[in-house]
Amino acid sequence: MLTKLVKYLGLLLIIGFSAISVFFAITEREILDPSFQKKISYTSFFENRFYDMRMRYHLDNKAMDKRIVLLAIDDDSIAKVGRWPFPRNYYATMMDKLNAFGAKVVAYDVFLWEESLSCPGKSPDDILAESIANFNSVPGNQTVLAYTLSGYQPEGNQEMPDVMYEHLLDSEQEEGANLIQKYIDINAFPIQKLIDQSPLLAHIQVEPDLDGLIRHYPLVGNVEELYFPAFSLSAYTAYTGDKPKLEIKQPGIAKLKLKTGTVDLNFRGETMVRWFGDEPNFPQVKFWDLIQSDINDPKMKETFNNTIVFLASTAFGAHDLRHTPINPLMAGVVFHMNMTRMLLEGTFFRNETDSAKMSWLLLVAGTLLILLIQLFGNPVYDIIAVLGLSLGVVYYDVFYLTPDGYQIKLFFCLFSMGACYSWVTLVNFYTANKDKVFLKNTFGNYISPELIDEMYESGDPPKLGGDSGIRTAYFTDIQGFSTFSEKLSATELVELLNEYLTAMTDILLEEGGTLDKYE
Repeated sequence: MLTKLVKYLGLLLIIGFSAISVFFAITEREILDPSFQKKISYTSFFENRFYDMRMRYHLDNKAMDKRIVLLAIDDDSIAKVGRWPFPRNYYATMMDKLNAFGAKVVAYDVFLWEESLSCPGKSPDDILAESIANFNSVPGNQTVLAYTLSGYQPEGNQEMPDVMYEHLLDSEQEEGANLIQKYIDINAFPIQKLIDQSPLLAHIQVEPDLDGLIRHYPLVGNVEELYFPAFSLSAYTAYTGDKPKLEIKQPGIAKLKLKTGTVDLNFRGETMVRWFGDEPNFPQVKFWDLIQSDINDPKMKETFNNTIVFLASTAFGAHDLRHTPINPLMAGVVFHMNMTRMLLEGTFFRNETDSAKMSWLLLVAGTLLILLIQLFGNPVYDIIAVLGLSLGVVYYDVFYLTPDGYQIKLFFCLFSMGACYSWVTLVNFYTANKDKVFLKNTFGNYISPELIDEMYESGDPPKLGGDSGIRTAYFTDIQGFSTFSEKLSATELVELLNEYLTAMTDILLEEGGTLDKYE
């Protein structure tokens, strides 16, 4: 009885631990308390790496999305211009060329937060402002300028710039339901001359997971309970003309509705990124090559026509690097480009509740199947079942659940199946070994070891009596061999042995609580 209790208690602890770990792995990003977040970080440590591995399986190194182009400020371009940051008249030339080549959206992944120093004459800022105005004057064209949000309130009474009211997301929220508060970093805000040309303004910051990798993208920022779009979202809306609507029905839970689908956001306004690829998966043109190109260059027209162009630095020491699941040194702009493509394609993740339910279903169903198969008592079946079910669950997740937007916490599903199998096997081994020792101690002096092994393997309880059949008996005189034989006749010896076996059988049956196979 005690052995059964220990076995079932152990199974409950394993399944319960795995189910709770799934919950923590899904909600870890929602927790603000750093100390508690650190305590449950073991869940994301295992699950995130396992998810990254499965997600990388779907990457296609040969895929190319020609709608999104990287205009790279590389080492060669900086060397040709001769300084960094570039004088803004170079950006003006860039805008004119992109306008001629048919680009639709130009997103600046560079900050234009301070006015240019210039000699008497026309300011480079004025030249760039005119180029932006000319570009935006073409129907369907738009420029996106970046700023940053911070989780820390700036010193002093810095008010939100009035121009921000022109960039509000259409939102609907219940009273008391909101996302985490952010603050605009005025020190990284575009200069007024450029803002006057009516570009879109978008925030550009990201926050890594606990392990330092970038997996989540903040599509929406809450400033004074007003909501503003992120860099990739503004690029998407400028390109498609879509007008997203944000709904916040419960505190910390939001839905962003687009033409391509609905994005579920956490209380930080984030969603996970569905990775498409790295720099080789997008067309890339060097900044200097664009500046030096002819206004009628057919190759440039083919590359830039009807595209979203992300301007960013990829030069050594002059750009931000992101530690991501697909590249530990990814240029930050590629992160925004992946998110933009995700918005264009509508390949969004399901909400956390759906992912949690499916994870728990796989966990419980897989574990119960393993336990049911173990009831047959065949070790070969057990091993085949564990391997087969584990591979089946992984296959189902990789080829069906992940493409369908589920974020399955598969590590702890497999952990539950493997740990429960190992625990039952260990307990059964302990019980079987204890039974065998009992048999040998009880009958070892009266029955041959081979017969005890045969009794144990068959699982049949020892019994008095015999089988009918033709037997040949051999007798030998043991008189004088021992004093025992001198005092007892053969009949008395048989009777004594029968009494002893009867007594041992009673003892054996009384031990039925631990000797399951003999009950």
